Amino acid sequence: MAGFIDVLKLVQDGELVRAAITNRAPSQNDQNIRYLRELFEAAMLGETVFARNRTVEKDAKVGMAVFFDPVSQRFERAQGAVIVNESGYLETSASTQVWGIIQRKLNETKADILLHGTADVNLAEAIDDTPEPGKVYFLSNVAKGKLDLQRPPVGVTVLQVAQANADGTHNVYVNTKFHDLLEAHRHYKFSLVPEPAGTTSPPTIGERHEITVADDTVEGWLPADHAAFAGKAPPGAAFGYNIAVSKLYHLWPPLPVEGAYLEWSKAADKDLLGMGVPLGSDQLCVINRDGIWWMSNCYGDVPWPTAYTGNESISDSESVVECPRLLFPQLTLWFTKPIFQTTGSCVLSLTAAEDSGLVITCVDTGDPASTGHLLVDLDLSLVVTSDTEPGHLAFKTIDSAGRIKRGPVVESIKAGSSNVTLTSNVDAVSGKYYGNVVITVDLELDGKELAIDTVRLDGAEEEFYEDTIALGFRAGIRSAFRGRLNVPVGLTIPDGTELKLRLWLLNRSTVNVPADLFALSYRRIPAPPALVTPTALPTSAAEVSLASLPAASVDVASTANQYFTVESESFAVEAGDTILFTLTRAGDTDGYSGNVHLLRQRGIYVEPPA
Repeated sequence: MAGFIDVLKLVQDGELVRAAITNRAPSQNDQNIRYLRELFEAAMLGETVFARNRTVEKDAKVGMAVFFDPVSQRFERAQGAVIVNESGYLETSASTQVWGIIQRKLNETKADILLHGTADVNLAEAIDDTPEPGKVYFLSNVAKGKLDLQRPPVGVTVLQVAQANADGTHNVYVNTKFHDLLEAHRHYKFSLVPEPAGTTSPPTIGERHEITVADDTVEGWLPADHAAFAGKAPPGAAFGYNIAVSKLYHLWPPLPVEGAYLEWSKAADKDLLGMGVPLGSDQLCVINRDGIWWMSNCYGDVPWPTAYTGNESISDSESVVECPRLLFPQLTLWFTKPIFQTTGSCVLSLTAAEDSGLVITCVDTGDPASTGHLLVDLDLSLVVTSDTEPGHLAFKTIDSAGRIKRGPVVESIKAGSSNVTLTSNVDAVSGKYYGNVVITVDLELDGKELAIDTVRLDGAEEEFYEDTIALGFRAGIRSAFRGRLNVPVGLTIPDGTELKLRLWLLNRSTVNVPADLFALSYRRIPAPPALVTPTALPTSAAEVSLASLPAASVDVASTANQYFTVESESFAVEAGDTILFTLTRAGDTDGYSGNVHLLRQRGIYVEPPA
């Protein structure tokens, strides 16, 4: 709803008498009353605190987080950021100090700002995805005024979404506060393992303790000169704690490291329980950024029981309740660590996932590493799992932005016709060839068929016999079939190549078909020599005989409805020719009383002898 209307527009002389004009002032009064009602309800309920009718920047939309800019003297879109102040310290920028969100726009530069409490707000302009009820949203570090579900490096809490409303708005709870980069700290407590990480034997009284076979894969104490510590042990150290395999690994070091406290309960003397271990290079233990170091290997001064052999378990899980109560040694580390807004975003360590192909090494030495200045490399041989994955898309190149571009490739080849032969050095699978494929095309024309188009029927008719369609030439009726063959343009035809017609004839009677029953003539129309070049149309036809018709060679004397093949004499053709032919039966003068059907007609290439 818009804000309060200061000036009512009353009816003027000369205005038309319409409902919209007459009701204009009452409507504006109604809007003002509803606006005042919302203000009173909010005041009575005490659920919200608003900054009403404030000046805002034009691009600030409903739902966006805003801060007050003292330079422009208006509210502008907030954005999380960190700057370096004049003293050289990091501090959050003025745009990070969120006052609230815009609850509604009164016009382009005026708005009501929800400072604290609950209200129904349209979040479409502030949250790119659908708001999730119950989720807390943070100030974006990327887009001005926007809210993010994931906590960014400079994490400023703005609001929590309560529920979605039917009108598209969401009920939200706004609870902002001015943000400090160093918000708080946490207290940590860790139980250290009071055992050597390896093999040891109790020394004789007055002798020194020694770890004879160290194992850096288990938690506990290692010799200070072990390779796992990479020479970081302080001078005089005897043992170092194997932090790399403990839960401490991702939290080390404490801040400040001088605030760490190590509590030791040897359990041998119940009057000395939970005592602090003296810290310092001239004391019993040193705690620094590189680890926890035990400075003595003297008899009875090590951080495990003097008589420890490695065969017994040092664990309070096996404590018994009988008297006297059996106690076990304990080492407890206490420390604090500040919570920076970069805690969840900075890289504390980097390790490669198993079988990922990634190799992470130290930049300076090339040795495997997980912290410090690292080099990440990719061994592609470790990420290849299959050489037979189907699909025609493959990775091809990497663009200037480092993105992999892919495109189609030929996955396999399969011959589509009988005159194509494929061979490869890879076995065919389901008729498909891949790898290095050799394609051989059989260009031999001799005996190959050429389709015939039906141009016209004169007296001949379509006939059906036993659901077989054919062209019928009836007894006593003069009939003809006119057809056309088109020799393809561009076809490689050896000199002297000819064409003949091959016909399938069905004799419907038990009388032999006469050899001269059909007459055949053809006319050859060559392709024009060039585009838009007038060429005289050939009008004369040449007779050609059906050379294979001798009826005596076909036994039809006793059985009707047998079909046989006949061929014509061949005649010369060239690429691009159109051949028109006519197959004629005299009918009324051929003296044959049987009906004959034409089942199939094709042109046949005849190449000259080699």
